[in-house]
Amino acid sequence: MNFIARQPILTRRRDVFAYELLFRSGIQNSFDGVNLEQASASMLDTSFMIGLQKLTGGQRAFVNCPRDFLLHDYISLFHRDLVVVELLENIEPDAEVVDACRRLKSEGYLLALDDFVDTPDWAPLIELADFIKVDFRLTNRI
Repeated sequence: MNFIARQPILTRRRDVFAYELLFRSGIQNSFDGVNLEQASASMLDTSFMIGLQKLTGGQRAFVNCPRDFLLHDYISLFHRDLVVVELLENIEPDAEVVDACRRLKSEGYLLALDDFVDTPDWAPLIELADFIKVDFRLTNRI
């Protein structure tokens, strides 16, 4: 049995700004990590069946976008005002990925970098990103 979890993303005033939609492969509230593409496809299918606006209460949804979803433009099945395209840390930021992100930005989509670690390879995507999510548990203090 599969589930979708929604995790609120709050403003400084603790108002809900958006929800991150997450695929869950069972009641243990986790993703088994077996197939990211399949997990994303299942999450998108469920979002269409239930309705993205029902899942998010009308707020934007941060949607994990694996490489194939990005390059095949599957995310554009959702209106740009409903989603934030979230690039996972395991995507290689090569020319194809950067071009796909530029195209989405030109169409009005917002981009987020997930679990970001600053390396030179990510510089072109930093310029395009509207949100950069940092896992402080994995970040060294300066």
